Amino acid sequence: MKRINIRCWIGFAAALVAALGIFASATSSTHAKQAKKPVVISAAGASGCLAIQRASRSQGKSAVIGDCHGKVSQQWVRTSSKQFQVKHSGLCLNILNADKKRGAAVVQESCEKAKSQQWYVTSKGEIRSKLNHMCLTISHGGSRIVMNGCSGAANQLCKLGGL
Repeated sequence: MKRINIRCWIGFAAALVAALGIFASATSSTHAKQAKKPVVISAAGASGCLAIQRASRSQGKSAVIGDCHGKVSQQWVRTSSKQFQVKHSGLCLNILNADKKRGAAVVQESCEKAKSQQWYVTSKGEIRSKLNHMCLTISHGGSRIVMNGCSGAANQLCKLGGL
């Protein structure tokens, strides 16, 4: 009787380990897929969403706040290198010329692993640069996006939402 119980237990344990392995790989692949799912970045302090000027596919075009429509020119994918890649052009959000000064322009450029293309999102909703730790900021009186010191002001706060 003990042999049957031990065999049953070993069989149960093996099945449990296999099931957990399958669950872990399914969970990992689900997380990987979720990480690649595009998001829309909406401005908390303005009505609009982060986009590229005139939905251009050209390098060097400015990041702007435009009317939210959720089309591919406003869909951003977070890469494994901590970049924001716009879906319509495949280019990445970049601080022009890796400029560390306030007011530096934010544009789309070819994706590289440069710090001027690496971003982190704070719990407040700020998108900060790994290059200078400044925040993406909606320029005063306009819709252009520039870099500025983080102050928690409404023109620096955003929400990342699913589609």
